[in-house]
Amino acid sequence: MLESGTELIDLVAGESYMPTKTSVDKRNARQLNTSLAYWQIGADAQQGFSYGPVFKMTFVDAVVAGATHVKIWGVQNDDDTAPIWPIAFFTNHPHVHVWLKKFEFLDGDGLELTAPSGYNVIGYKKRAYPMVW
Repeated sequence: MLESGTELIDLVAGESYMPTKTSVDKRNARQLNTSLAYWQIGADAQQGFSYGPVFKMTFVDAVVAGATHVKIWGVQNDDDTAPIWPIAFFTNHPHVHVWLKKFEFLDGDGLELTAPSGYNVIGYKKRAYPMVW
């Protein structure tokens, strides 16, 4: 059951999938701590309908013009350092088990591609945010 997801979503390179606590307390300013809040998956907007984080990604088709590598951040990668994977790796190993923060396609010089297209990456989510992670 740990491998199964209740929602599958198309992942977009460069988009944030970070679990973010969103306040719904109208009495306090947004910066103050409050118990009236919920977790959404995405820094700016909810990604998908279920509130569990993306815990696995599948590279169905990772062929992007000009891209040679993929950089993948987990939720606790707090800086710009994250593993860089050659795209050829995903031919035989399409699944990456990670609590996803974001991912990017890189060119041969290690620079992010600004508008990659033609790829298909699927994210797996659970219905709710887990009790312990």
